[in-house]
Amino acid sequence: MSLLDSESLFERDPDRRLRAKTDLMAQFKDGRISPGEKLPAERELSIKYAISRGTLRRVLEDLEGAGWIERRRGSGTFLKRMEAVPSVLDPINEDEKGLNPEEVMEARMLIEPLLARLIVSRATEHELDSLVRLVQASKEAATMAEFETLDNRLHRALAEVTKNRYLIRIVDGIHQARQGTAWSLLRRRGLDENRRRVYQADHERIVSALRERDPAAAEAAIVDHLSNVRRNLLLM
Repeated sequence: MSLLDSESLFERDPDRRLRAKTDLMAQFKDGRISPGEKLPAERELSIKYAISRGTLRRVLEDLEGAGWIERRRGSGTFLKRMEAVPSVLDPINEDEKGLNPEEVMEARMLIEPLLARLIVSRATEHELDSLVRLVQASKEAATMAEFETLDNRLHRALAEVTKNRYLIRIVDGIHQARQGTAWSLLRRRGLDENRRRVYQADHERIVSALRERDPAAAEAAIVDHLSNVRRNLLLM
């Protein structure tokens, strides 16, 4: 029996299973593994994460149960299309469902531009590259639903790279409110191909400014983007 097939050796460190699951989900979210792409073989993943094949299978079962991947007999394991992937946000509560979209946009315009300076000062080159990949993935999105999912992921990723856990919680709360009924109606009415192109260009300007470590330009680009969103959703 090989080391990678020996459960006892690796089950002594339960954190390895969590690290494997967390790393795979990070690759799904930041575009390193694209929708519909086949994941590496089980043996390759076992070696990468230093876990047994049995432990890896339980990680994959967890991800499959959560709706992230599909395992095709004889073909391998694949990341699902974005419209089939669960939201990165937790289920919204009753209070958030009733929030006024104007209030939510007001909060976004106050908070999100301020993330730019923290991102520029704290983000690693790898994290900035991940933002670039997310923007590229959204450009190539096959459907509006896929584009919208990647849009949400980009804004969540911008919060994450500030490395301020409280700000991440605040941004999560804002984006949870966007999952409510009122927002769903506004999004369906307010997002078309022309506006998608505008939002895509906005995202490219934001990430380009961050990539250049230019906080003022990034802040201005975020303000412009949110102004476009507000106008398209609320002032039609």
